[in-house]
Amino acid sequence: MKIQSRLAAGNNKIMVLDLLGRVDAFDAPDFEKELKKLLDSGQCYLILNLQNTTYVSSSGLSVILRIAKEARNNRGDLRLMNLNPTVRDTFEIAGFHRIIRVFPNEMEAVASFQDIFSAYDRFEIQKF
Repeated sequence: MKIQSRLAAGNNKIMVLDLLGRVDAFDAPDFEKELKKLLDSGQCYLILNLQNTTYVSSSGLSVILRIAKEARNNRGDLRLMNLNPTVRDTFEIAGFHRIIRVFPNEMEAVASFQDIFSAYDRFEIQKF
């Protein structure tokens, strides 16, 4: 498994992680470390691009769930995009599509964060 990170097109608050290969029990610990580093650095708006991910094991699903929870605890969130049919089936069988929002492309995944940004902007304005 390889992870390439980049800022989302059109929004420098969102980090896109392009996952290449398999996310299995062997790779899950390194995958989690990489994502936790981003969260620890304050990057809590994440999109996982699974277009070139061929397999996600239960260990990989657990990492994704923990990272989504941690991102949400830090006023952010995790989105998924470009799931191929095999990976999509895995997420649907596990029920993850009801917990983590899934989008067909980057443009829609980035746009989905607008509700979070708007809510926090309103919160900041009301604080003063």
